[in-house]
Amino acid sequence: MLVQPTRAPDTVPCFSVLVVEDTKQEVELIRRRCFEIIERSVGSYSFLFEPTGDEGWATAEAIPFDFYIIDGNTPGNLQGPEVCRKIIAKYPNAQVVLYTGMTEDEITEAGGLPKSVTVLEKRIASLVKVVQDQVCNYRASRNGRKNSADTCLG
Repeated sequence: MLVQPTRAPDTVPCFSVLVVEDTKQEVELIRRRCFEIIERSVGSYSFLFEPTGDEGWATAEAIPFDFYIIDGNTPGNLQGPEVCRKIIAKYPNAQVVLYTGMTEDEITEAGGLPKSVTVLEKRIASLVKVVQDQVCNYRASRNGRKNSADTCLG
């Protein structure tokens, strides 16, 4: 499900996020809490929500995003950890968060994760902080400056 992005002229970069999440309440929570941060800080953004790991991977394989938020347990053949591994294999510098209720043992049992994947327990405050950091890094990279999280979000 594509969320209506804000549109800017083609010369203005657009911050893009793929969210793989099957629970409507989580999708709404992510949408409410994270869109405001991104819109206020970057202006132009695009969010794409996919309800299954299979659909999420198909989208990620076809389109690179600036940031990925992947649920650990989704319907379909591919679970969150495998989707994360596939994204990192295709885009080694991708910024990927496994946003999950899975335990460390469950993640290990599911094949583990590359070290570059951030694992967050399903608490929206933790995700909001990571989104803020990613937005600051994105803005800094577009402006050719180092990230200054203290001043980035105004």
